[in-house]
Amino acid sequence: MNFIIHRYIAMHFISYTTTIFLTISGIVLFFDTLELIRLSLKIAELNFQKVIWMALMKNYYHANKIWPFVIVLAVAFTYKKLSENFELYVLRSAGFSTFQIIFPIAFLSFCIGVIHITLLNPIGSYGIEKYQHLEAVNLKGRKSLISFSESGLWLKQNGSNGEEIIFHALRLSQQERTFYDVTFFYYDYNNTFIKRVDSKKATIIGNYWYLSQAKTINSKYVTHQEKEIQIKTDLTFDSIIESIVLPEVLSFWQLYNFIGISKNTGLIAIKHQLYFWQLFFVPLFLSAVAVVGYVFGIKKLRASKSNNMIIIAVLIQFFVYFASDFVSALAIVGTIPVIIAALFPFVVMTIIGLYSILHFEFS
Repeated sequence: MNFIIHRYIAMHFISYTTTIFLTISGIVLFFDTLELIRLSLKIAELNFQKVIWMALMKNYYHANKIWPFVIVLAVAFTYKKLSENFELYVLRSAGFSTFQIIFPIAFLSFCIGVIHITLLNPIGSYGIEKYQHLEAVNLKGRKSLISFSESGLWLKQNGSNGEEIIFHALRLSQQERTFYDVTFFYYDYNNTFIKRVDSKKATIIGNYWYLSQAKTINSKYVTHQEKEIQIKTDLTFDSIIESIVLPEVLSFWQLYNFIGISKNTGLIAIKHQLYFWQLFFVPLFLSAVAVVGYVFGIKKLRASKSNNMIIIAVLIQFFVYFASDFVSALAIVGTIPVIIAALFPFVVMTIIGLYSILHFEFS
């Protein structure tokens, strides 16, 4: 009997979740497409097909943010419908407890969270990475490509004379804003080796790389030392770091390894640690959101203004969202531990949900 009831409630919830998620995602996709079309009017190389592709790639970033709002609305509408049809009255009369009524939705919300971090997150991270590359090349006109791995930092840029320059740094220091054990490889447009420049450290000042005590090896493998070398660049230290440390381009499965690599190379990875734990607690957070949605969805049993209560539930979610951003900022600057900042949304929504149940159900 319990399984049949739980399946019935779950089907309503899945239906509302799918509808709300597709609706909100579709609206966001529409406005993203309009914005990209507006930008593409100034760029001849950016055709409509590429615009649509970029909008689809970008859409996951917004979809990642709207899941709590989708859950709270879907849960509220599910139980609102059940209460309007007096089905909740029947369940209460049949002896179903509040926990038994909430359980199928909370469990499904938890499962959505698990699917999100294990399956949707890797797919979405790939999409964000592709979007950023397309945006950098087509909209911002950047030709530099940056990658970060166990072997250090790699980037590619165009030289002032049309050659291609590949840069490698074994490690870096964000405090000193310096790259260490660096190598510059020069190639012409036919990918023919021109020369190589090695240096113990390199810094970016203005529009130039500054290398001290550098060693140059030309195509004939003749070596000579130079006290200082300047190499023109359109990069800055901050732009390189920002390209490396954007957590959203890494999937849940890649984050742990990246954090370990960062520690070995001197990169401060607090944002990645925070993002990793935020993803880890998503299933619990969505379950807590479902409890809040339930409380405000059944408010129809106590008063007639149920739509207003659903709006209040959404406003509470907005409050938690912005408060979480503030707490995350405190964690990034080191004021509070990362794990506390990651747990903050779950703890707040759990307290709100449990208090609301006690207040509305047993008052």
